[in-house]
Amino acid sequence: MSNNFDSQDYELPKEWIKKRFDKGFDIDSTLMAGKSSDNELQIFLENRIEEDFWPKMDIMVWKDLVNKTKKIYDQQLDYQFEENDGVLLSTDQDNKLSVPVAEKSSWQCYKRKLKDEYKWNDESIQELEKATIGILRRLSFDTNETGPIKGLVLGQVQSGKTANMEALMSMAADWGWNMFIILSGTIDLLRQQTFKRLQHDLQQDKGNLVWTPIHNPSKNSENKTQGLRFEEESNLRYFTVCLKNVKRLKDLIEWIHSDANSHNQMKILVIDDEADQASISNTATALQEEQKERKGINKLIVSLVEDKHHKQRNTCGHARAMNYVMYTATPYANFLNESTPESLYPSNFIWTLKPSKGYIGVNQIFGVDDDLNNESRGLDIKREIDTEDLDKIQNIYKHEDNKLPKSLIRSICWFMCAASVMRYWNYKKPISMLVHTSQKQDHHQVIADAISRWVNDNISKPLDLIEECKKVYNEEIQLLSKEKWFEEIGEYIYSIDQVKDYPNFEDIEDQFKELISHKMTHIKLTEDDELKYEKGLHLVIDNCSKNRITEENEHVRLAYPNSEQLENLGFAPTFIIVGGSTLSRGLTIEGLVSTYFLRGSCQADSLMQMGRWFGYRKNYELLPRIWMTKDTINKFKFLSKLDLELREDLKKYMRFNVTPSDFAPRILRSPKVSWLKLTSSNHQKNSIVAEMDFTGAKPQTSVFDNDVDIQKSNIKITESFISSLQNSSGQSLTALYWKNVPLIKIIKFLNDFSFCQRSRFFNEIESFTQWLNQIYTDNILKEWTVIVAGKGAIKDDANFIDDQHWNVNGKILGKVNRSRKVQYSEIDEVIDIGVLRALKDLVADVPKEFTNGQEINKQEDVDRIRKKAKCDTIPLLILYRIYGQSKKRDTPNDKDKNDRQDLNFGSDIIGIQICLPGDQVNKRFVKKITIRLPEKEKEELIEDI
Repeated sequence: MSNNFDSQDYELPKEWIKKRFDKGFDIDSTLMAGKSSDNELQIFLENRIEEDFWPKMDIMVWKDLVNKTKKIYDQQLDYQFEENDGVLLSTDQDNKLSVPVAEKSSWQCYKRKLKDEYKWNDESIQELEKATIGILRRLSFDTNETGPIKGLVLGQVQSGKTANMEALMSMAADWGWNMFIILSGTIDLLRQQTFKRLQHDLQQDKGNLVWTPIHNPSKNSENKTQGLRFEEESNLRYFTVCLKNVKRLKDLIEWIHSDANSHNQMKILVIDDEADQASISNTATALQEEQKERKGINKLIVSLVEDKHHKQRNTCGHARAMNYVMYTATPYANFLNESTPESLYPSNFIWTLKPSKGYIGVNQIFGVDDDLNNESRGLDIKREIDTEDLDKIQNIYKHEDNKLPKSLIRSICWFMCAASVMRYWNYKKPISMLVHTSQKQDHHQVIADAISRWVNDNISKPLDLIEECKKVYNEEIQLLSKEKWFEEIGEYIYSIDQVKDYPNFEDIEDQFKELISHKMTHIKLTEDDELKYEKGLHLVIDNCSKNRITEENEHVRLAYPNSEQLENLGFAPTFIIVGGSTLSRGLTIEGLVSTYFLRGSCQADSLMQMGRWFGYRKNYELLPRIWMTKDTINKFKFLSKLDLELREDLKKYMRFNVTPSDFAPRILRSPKVSWLKLTSSNHQKNSIVAEMDFTGAKPQTSVFDNDVDIQKSNIKITESFISSLQNSSGQSLTALYWKNVPLIKIIKFLNDFSFCQRSRFFNEIESFTQWLNQIYTDNILKEWTVIVAGKGAIKDDANFIDDQHWNVNGKILGKVNRSRKVQYSEIDEVIDIGVLRALKDLVADVPKEFTNGQEINKQEDVDRIRKKAKCDTIPLLILYRIYGQSKKRDTPNDKDKNDRQDLNFGSDIIGIQICLPGDQVNKRFVKKITIRLPEKEKEELIEDI
């Protein structure tokens, strides 16, 4: 039996081997551990086993370990990390498969469908092919010896994961996988949507393979396994889409195990769509009944993947191959889930998908603060719902008022204008508005009634409605021009000339009049009970209570016309969709141009999944708008940064050969995700115990108490701390620095300093200093470098002093300028500057020969320079004195000027950044501690998220 080199026992020798490769030693030298004979090599191994606690190994095992480590090492070096692309591997599993090239292969047929029917461009198809063959190479033809392969594919919300799943199915089918199981979620409408999509997309009129759908398989279904053909030479491929439901899963497992001969020939690929939903058993936010159901679902999926009958029968052997691939855009639950062998943790690989350049996601819409003292505000398509309008929505729920709030009226006006524009452009697909204010079905009905009343009342006064909508239209197109849209989107697949610009309202007026020439109704039915789509507005309510036809013979639930119906219509039908759960995940809202969203209290992964406005908006890029509260906007901005950091962490760990089994604990112990974990623990009554590891953390203060006395006190504390350092060790052009500062001084300063309680990192400064004390006792990170960063050249003339400079131990430094963000509430409780640090300050203590001529555009540049200068093991404390009367930047092209204002504060402000060495892969610095977070603090953290 082969050795399990992935176990923790082999970590030390593998690290030793990798370091030799890092230093340039070749494979032959490493196989001999630098020794000249087998006898010397054996002595070397015995000494390591005795002195360094290596596992017991003979020469044969040692050489096998070296060869396998080298293979993975080379493989990791070969991967190109482009944007969010990359893969974490556990072993050298590559099965060496290649892209199917036969014209009639399933993959080539699918490629043609993407190009001809879905109008994909060649670049997007090539990216899809590259990702798909990479994932396929992680799978196994035969898992009887190894056990099931488990992997995770990390996409983006509404980024086309279905196409990625279909591509994997097509390519796997060409290479002999014959049974495909798609786990689709918990809502049957979405399961049906997925089933129809697969059935349509995998059909091949002239292909080598025949795809056969299996509807709701069970031991009593028509398609019994003994009647199907799973033998090697068969050209039949089977697929089913199974609801994550206890009964459906039990039926599926019964069906698979019903015939031993068929079961033993199956090469199964299980694709878990939206894998963070229901598959994970430890979701603490569910009610008790829901928890029980989810645990049952989790147990059955584990039984399916481990190829065990859920009744523990052992009569039908094992499938030839079992591969389980999770697809999700919000993997937090998957990473935080248990990682035992018989769990659904992706222990074999984690793969990130890069969306095409036409994708508009959370980073594009909500922006991400970068490291160059700039911030991306995101596309200016977000509109605020104020507290007065929130109260009006509540009054509608309570039947105390039936008047729509002004923000909802504005969103409806914009929708009617946008729909008129799209019809003017000859757009022929459905156009939608989403109203998502509550999960409660009663609320859906009263909101829908209020919308219907307002629309139809105003349709009866068309001239007034036209004037009101014209005003909204002209204001909106002024707020976001095509030029500004391109400034804010960053890289985009189409040029500015290829994106349609807004027409004048007069150009769309005829289309607008036609749209409001009919009263808004539900979808009508013909005498033959077929759906009939009008040129006016359709109001639909999408929830499970709306499955019946009304007494007026109308279909209330969302039902888009199919391609044949659309062709016969000859115009783009319009829909205002009111709903909750069914609109929160999976379901694609077609042609979404107006969203009214009031669901800001959800935990992070659920909130991200509700973003139906993410996706591709080809041919109507300028039109989407979103109405939500400032609080919800803030939460999405936080999620945008978290999402980017998670993917960056994944890439970082790839470079250090960290396996998926290592990844979850390391991510879990980083502060940013530990805070996130708390959001899924809000039903726990006791305090939370969390293991924390601050290795590699680089927190900075960006939020400050709006209190002059606190800030003046912090200035005195900082000046006293700097005075205690006496003369500086050196200076760069704009900064002073002190080396070898004892950790005990750093801890005292941090404990004395007053941090804003709204800061996600620094409000737990006691936990951080506790961790530092533990580090100190282990003789790690005992000496720090303190940097005081300034603006402009340092002056020696103590007489040169004004309100924009300060005296730092006899040197005159310029205070830094930072403007404040426009407040997100009328009560200015805090000052938010967004980003404090400038990357150049992180190398202020590095000798000039290592920084001259070096570009510093991102953290990786800083890491490279510090490593080359052998400064990468030194912790940094960087201090900034922010000028209290800082002005916002005022340049003609400043896209953030509307989101910024002068600091205008009655005191200077001290800002702090801490930079700790290590990337949570450097064993020397990795230290974790267990802290107990009180309930009160826990709830505050949840509220902040």
